[in-house]
Amino acid sequence: DAGIPQHVTFDLGVTNGSLYSFRTWQRQGQQYLGGNMKRFSLWGSNTLAPEWSNWTKLGDFTSGTHNFTQGELFMIPEGAGAYRYIRIQVQEAWDGKAVGSFHIMEIELMANFSTP
Repeated sequence: DAGIPQHVTFDLGVTNGSLYSFRTWQRQGQQYLGGNMKRFSLWGSNTLAPEWSNWTKLGDFTSGTHNFTQGELFMIPEGAGAYRYIRIQVQEAWDGKAVGSFHIMEIELMANFSTP
């Protein structure tokens, strides 16, 4: 098992979408348990690189109680910019363990798109 924090990176395939919010769904049957994300950060970059110096923090977030069927909505601060790559860095899962894994059942990203 790896230690916390852990991260996962997504390639959105485009650079003309400025994110303004996102929604996550916890793993069903384990709400508020296990490796569901509790405290995490969202990062963006237009260069896929392992070094954190190429990444811009878009915000810090904490999961709370919510309607599981609708997911949990998080707002990204205005003016976050447009990025091709998105990285989620998890600082704490609901199980509170310092080692282990985390999981996301589903994530939905919302963005405003500009014409290239």
